Parts: sequence; structure tokens; C-alpha cells
Amino acid sequence: MRVVLIFFLATLHLYIFSQETVLPDPAGPAPKPNERSLTRTDTVHGNFLKLNLARLLFVDFAISYERKISQKISLEMEFGYQYPLESHGHSDMGNPFFGITLLLPGQGFSLEAGPKIYRLNRNHPGFYLLPWLIFKDMRCTDVSFTSSVYGNKEKNYPYGDNRYQVYGAIFRIGTMKNFGGLILDFYTGVGIKVKCNHYALYGYWDTEKEELLPYNKDGSPVSTQKTTAYPAISLGLKIGFGFGR
Repeated sequence: MRVVLIFFLATLHLYIFSQETVLPDPAGPAPKPNERSLTRTDTVHGNFLKLNLARLLFVDFAISYERKISQKISLEMEFGYQYPLESHGHSDMGNPFFGITLLLPGQGFSLEAGPKIYRLNRNHPGFYLLPWLIFKDMRCTDVSFTSSVYGNKEKNYPYGDNRYQVYGAIFRIGTMKNFGGLILDFYTGVGIKVKCNHYALYGYWDTEKEELLPYNKDGSPVSTQKTTAYPAISLGLKIGFGFGR
């Protein structure tokens, strides 16, 4: 399903660029045949409210607000809430989905923002550049992790909670178009993210005894931390509307 949606978003991006037509400029000479239309870029409204459809794949509800501060510059901020996805129906070894923990991000909020730079290309007036900063604060509870989290014996899987923060910076390019009052904002980009994990581990799965054993006899958790950095690829579509000036 995710592969199909990603393919759809990429196809839509090409379609939006290919549908631009010629529009005369009343303030200047008649346009050349290769000049593009400005009607598909919203030049009337100064505020935009958009829903990020791509993040809904992970039950992540993200709303962005964009405010123009000039013809070429605007500021955008996005707030998201991640609905908890991890399973709480466990087998004896904890979460049966421990192998795809990265796809079960848990519950929390995110705050993202950056300045948009428009009109760098007259042929594509909706085209923009966007340096984008990301912060997330998330929590996974009552789940299993890979053995590398705590460094115990091979094939033993720590079990417990994880609260983590994600800091990221992504350089995006995109295009925002107006279709009869409907705003479509497609973007893609690359960057880097840093994930700071704070684990509270209560036990682990012993493969020899085939049972879940606690780290401490009194049931208290073992605290450990792990920080990882990894490249990030950004691809998405926002849909919304413009208002005000």
C-alpha cells in the first residue's frame, strides 16, 4: 500500500508541472509560447492551512500553517500528533512485532518549521526551496527491542519502554498549486535525523529457558540510552486551502 501511494505522489508531482498553461501579463509584453501560467499558484491569499496526507500512512495527524511575509518568502509550521501503533497483545516473549519496531513509532507529538523561498524559476512559479527543521518527542511502552539495545546475549530481546526525541534537518524542494481554491503542496527532499533513545528495560527473553526473565529481582527497570544518526528521505503531499491576506 505504501509503495502504491509513493508512486501516486511521484506521478502527481509530474502531472502538476505538466498542466501549466500560458497566461498574458497585463503589466508587460505578450508572453512567449514557453511562458508558464501563474493561475495555478495562489497569489491572492496570504495564509494557508494544510493537512499532510503522507504522514497519515503512520496514523500521524499533521496540520501545517503557512504565512506569506513577501511575494517570495513565507514561513511554515507543522504540528503533528502520532497515535500509538504498537501492539499490546503480547506473546510470552513480549511484542510479537519486535522485528519491525521502527515501523511502530508509538505515541507523541512533533513540531516542524522552516522558511519557504518561492519564484526562483519563472517557468514554475509555484516551485520553492525549503530548509526544514524537525523535532519529535515520542514514547513506546510495553514493547520488545532488538538485542543490540542493551547488549545482552545474542537472540535475547530486551523488553520495556522507550522515550525518545528526534532532531532533524531536511532540505526540501516542492511545488504548491491552486486548483479552484484547493491547495496542493507536493515536496521531496533529503537530510539527516538524530534519534536519542531513553530505555527503561524490565526483562528479556531467554532463548534457552524459553521464558521472559526480569533484569532485577524486584522488577525495577534497567535504564540505558542510545543515540543514532541516520539519513532521511522526505516525500509527501499536503492538501488544504488559502484564506486572508
